Amino acid sequence: MASAFARPVRHGARTHAVEAARARALARRERTTRRPIAGTDRVRRFAALRARGRHRRARTHRPARGTAVRPPHRHRRYGQAQALRVALRKPSRRQRAPVRDRHPARHVRQGRLPVQGLSAPPAAHASVRDGQDVVAVSDAAPARVLFATPEIAPWVKTGGLGDVSAALPAALADAGLEVRVLVPGYPALLAAFPERIVAARIDDPGGQLLPATLSRVALRARLELLLLECPARFERHGGPYLDRAGHDWADNALRFGLLSKAAALLASRETPVDWRPDVLHCNDWQTALAPAYLRYRLHAAAASVTTIHNLAFQGLYPPALLGPLDLPPRAMAIDGVEFHGQISFLKAGLQHSDRITTVSPTYAHEICEAEHGCGLDGLLRYRRDRRAGDLSGILNGIDTREWNPATDQLIAARYSADSLAPKRINRAALAERLGLDATANTPVLGLISRMTHQKGADLALAAAPALVERGARLAILGTGDAAVEHGWRALAAAHPGRIAAQIGFDESLAHLIEAGADMFLMPSRFEPCGLNQMYSLAYGTPPIVRATGGLADTVVDCTAGSLADGSANGFSFTAATATALLEATGRAIESWRDADLWRTLQRNGMTRDWGWGTAARRYVELYRSVRAGMR
Repeated sequence: MASAFARPVRHGARTHAVEAARARALARRERTTRRPIAGTDRVRRFAALRARGRHRRARTHRPARGTAVRPPHRHRRYGQAQALRVALRKPSRRQRAPVRDRHPARHVRQGRLPVQGLSAPPAAHASVRDGQDVVAVSDAAPARVLFATPEIAPWVKTGGLGDVSAALPAALADAGLEVRVLVPGYPALLAAFPERIVAARIDDPGGQLLPATLSRVALRARLELLLLECPARFERHGGPYLDRAGHDWADNALRFGLLSKAAALLASRETPVDWRPDVLHCNDWQTALAPAYLRYRLHAAAASVTTIHNLAFQGLYPPALLGPLDLPPRAMAIDGVEFHGQISFLKAGLQHSDRITTVSPTYAHEICEAEHGCGLDGLLRYRRDRRAGDLSGILNGIDTREWNPATDQLIAARYSADSLAPKRINRAALAERLGLDATANTPVLGLISRMTHQKGADLALAAAPALVERGARLAILGTGDAAVEHGWRALAAAHPGRIAAQIGFDESLAHLIEAGADMFLMPSRFEPCGLNQMYSLAYGTPPIVRATGGLADTVVDCTAGSLADGSANGFSFTAATATALLEATGRAIESWRDADLWRTLQRNGMTRDWGWGTAARRYVELYRSVRAGMR
């Protein structure tokens, strides 16, 4: 039997293809249902849908979370156009279901989302554009920066990142920016700040990252700590990343997933607090998942910057943790967080941040090459070449309030570039503390380092016997690989009075080595920036370094040319071998025996400004640039 809708039906004086068009449209729609509806039931079904309203239709076709919506295709055949406008009319802008946008920053630039200025609470006028309020803020207003980090000196520190996380935010605050430092609520921090103000509770609907509490601690004007308190994740005995046995915490992925999620939440339109940053600044893999959360789960309200302090540490975890980390399956892609079949926290930041920085210009160049790119050189080259400024190197500084020989309270005698004589007092104090037989004719070489392959600790260990034969004395401080620690202990036992090795870390001894040593060893195979060579330069202790990363940016090899132009401040070598280290050290010892030449090297290093002022100005420029890109 032919269908009742197979031919046109007369209504009054005109003939339309309305029922036929409706039937075909409903047939297409019902193909996606579990049970087909046949015959005249289709008419009843259509009437019921229309009775429930257009919003019901929009809800039925709502896409998966985070996906874009494409409006229904409009048929253009003349005979059906009028019928389809009635039967399948697209909901209006206000009636359409809200869609989580994949590129909110693009709409900010187009003026379709609220923009909060690079400042404290904006007192500017509001205008209306496309039905939403847009806050107009002056470019001269200071920025609000959320600085997310896994450690901060002096309370929690495993390396240079802890020092940077303390000094850079302070320098930014001095530059007029409003800075909040987000850090996990480790026991040392909770004990140091018992009087805290609870700012918000961060819920975890999935139950995998665990709920947390956000508390505030005012450090100084325009600078606050935000402590992410979650006892099950952060309040435990051991280090921030390793347990007491030296093994990674089994739940590190969830611990720093929580830190990244909290950072992203504070930088989103869903923030639970009344303070919203203009820029989210992430540091290393432990916070680098935050830009991915802003990409996949939240609406970004701030620009994002990710700083690479060491590309070798990437935060790699199995893909089974994608769900517990509250990331959608589509994030596990080559243009997402996937890296050789694993989740890479650091790649997430490099892929989804608005800008990428490293801690020295030379390291920014090196990581774009296969030798130092750790498998991410292709992505980094793409970001570098895609747009000028996407990848940049900003040289770190040092905290001159803590590392200044003229004011340092942890050394035996204070001195300056104009008064170097008291440095000899520190030399004698160092020799006495470590039991070194250091005469006026025996140079004292200092080394403070993690005893790892990256730091070239094995090169120094291999060169040590030959250095002792040349009359040098070695003051060693550090901890790291068990084999290297054992090697230094054995050498110290074999050469008493000539080699002193203290395994561990002692802040006061570190300051005394910088002040009391004649020269400083830093034979790193790669060094993103390095701080100890800048401490040594500031303390008049010329460093001997391998020319890589930040070492190449700060230490100028002593040659006839560099002495003539006044830039020479140390010694460098290229090959990562003990032989090359010995050759450079031999040149340094010969120069040390020339008192006038040595004082020139010392003063060249001590008179340069190694503070954070220059770096802070570069970061302020970067923040303003990335914020302007969001408009």
